[in-house]
Amino acid sequence: MLQAIHLTDLTHPAFQTAMLLAVGLVCIFLRHYRLATVLGVLGVSWIILCATPGFAGFLRRGLE
Repeated sequence: MLQAIHLTDLTHPAFQTAMLLAVGLVCIFLRHYRLATVLGVLGVSWIILCATPGFAGFLRRGLE
C-alpha cells in the first residue's frame, strides 16, 4: 500500500537530491542543458556534503 509522505521525508537529503536530479532530467528533455548541468552538479554536491561527518553534525546540532 502507498504511505503518506510526511514533512520529515521531504527534508531528507537523499529525497532532496533525487528531486534536484529529477528536475535536471526534465530540463534535459526541455533542452535547457545549462540549467540541467547546474542542477545535476548541485544535487551530487549536496549528497556528498551531507555525507561528511562535520556537516551532518552541524545539521544535527540545529535539531537538538
